[in-house]
Amino acid sequence: MAATLHSVRPRIGPGIAGARAALRPWRPAVADPGRRDPLPGFEAVDADTLVMEAALRAPEAQALFRALERAGLAAAVRTPEPRFEGFAWYDRLPRIRNVLTLAVVDGRTCAPHAVPVPEGGFRPPRPEAVSMLLRIAHPAGRPDEMRTVAADLALAGAPGPCAGAVRALVTPTSDLTPETLAGLLRAACFRPSGDAQARDGQRRRFDEDALHAARLALASEDDARRQAIADALSRELLWLFPADRQAVVTVHGGQVTVDLGPAPA
Repeated sequence: MAATLHSVRPRIGPGIAGARAALRPWRPAVADPGRRDPLPGFEAVDADTLVMEAALRAPEAQALFRALERAGLAAAVRTPEPRFEGFAWYDRLPRIRNVLTLAVVDGRTCAPHAVPVPEGGFRPPRPEAVSMLLRIAHPAGRPDEMRTVAADLALAGAPGPCAGAVRALVTPTSDLTPETLAGLLRAACFRPSGDAQARDGQRRRFDEDALHAARLALASEDDARRQAIADALSRELLWLFPADRQAVVTVHGGQVTVDLGPAPA
């Protein structure tokens, strides 16, 4: 008897014809290629679902995800699944095709990397406002939509093993804590190099520097200045101060005065 050929449809998982339409929630990229976070499970799509197709670097993605969470929109954004292309439910979902981040500093609106650094600055400026502009493409020939999401954080810089390569621009009304901001900096910017032992040391140094940078970014102008002066003295001049006596340094009009307390008896 001649063999009969049957057409067998491959089993691809949820969200295909005959099953519920579902996609994984979108999660932002991290800078460390060796970091492996667990994937979220598939969740049903609905009328508010948006598919994230914009190519975002880790700093942009981390800041955007925070903005989406604050706006209550993070749950609506899903990870694309090319294997579902061609299914009607998937093809009719709107796509986020591009994201533009803008910060307003001293009344000027610009991209985060173009925010000027104050002369002699030791901390990034605090923008009056930050916004994420999402270009959303709709199916069936509908015009693209521009949607603005208010944010409290923008990140400028490139991932690497050092925290000093990135600037955190945080609005004055943000509720970010130094610890939360340091965690975001690590996810967005820490990219180690070298072998495993070198990476461990880099991670420790990065975490220390990121927490310091976060404290400066969130401090008031005076507090940030005091911290920067104290750090510079500790780093460069602490060895000059006697360990068993109090020292008071006074700077006024460009003149530096140092008073030493009494020597121990």
